[in-house]
Amino acid sequence: MAEISSQKIQIAVLDMIAAISSNKRSVVALESVLKKVCGLVVGIAYSSLTGLQEAAIRALAGLACMDADLVWLLLANVYYSLNQRESLLPDQDLALVSDLLPPPVSSREYLFVQYGGEGVKCDVDPSSVHYVFRRMHGV
Repeated sequence: MAEISSQKIQIAVLDMIAAISSNKRSVVALESVLKKVCGLVVGIAYSSLTGLQEAAIRALAGLACMDADLVWLLLANVYYSLNQRESLLPDQDLALVSDLLPPPVSSREYLFVQYGGEGVKCDVDPSSVHYVFRRMHGV
């Protein structure tokens, strides 16, 4: 199969996840595999696969309709591990997210890898992490 055809299929699957997860009638189809799907989509969004990034962000926005806490926990785990000094909390009386989510010893310890399963690639691209986190913050 040609690489462009494979990428189009992957984009279509991510768009299908976005459509299913944001539709209240069809959300039942993803409930039993939500953690695994979220882990896989976060892994795709944070990887160096820039052609799939926008579709992954759309899928994450849809999955956030089902369980926003899970999506943001998976996103924040990587983001704050890589950006420990940056704080989005203006009040210093509150604990920093990086204090609540200690950095993993290896890339295999990221929550999205644990939730997504052994098949998740761990090629986290730091520039993608910042971009996806900021885009999701605006969604």
